[in-house]
Amino acid sequence: MRGFSVLAAEVASAFDVPVSHVFSERRTARIADARQLLYLMARDLLGWSYGRIGRHINRDHSTVIHGAQKASRRVYESPEEFERMKSILRSYTARMCAR
Repeated sequence: MRGFSVLAAEVASAFDVPVSHVFSERRTARIADARQLLYLMARDLLGWSYGRIGRHINRDHSTVIHGAQKASRRVYESPEEFERMKSILRSYTARMCAR
């Protein structure tokens, strides 16, 4: 669970939004993009199921699937999004290794 909390904080920081907004019902583009990237990274990095991610962020698993797919497309199509994801990964790794 700590890994997910750290990852959520790093994603929120990269998008310059409060972490509480990532877990909220807010649907502005920046918050939704952050939330969707969190879905993708939790799936790929932590190996969590879509259902588990959904339970932790209060979303249905199908919402998580759709959001992760959207984030994956953005990362694949946009060099800026790819760099943002790499930066989040570096920060996350540093924080987790510093424990």
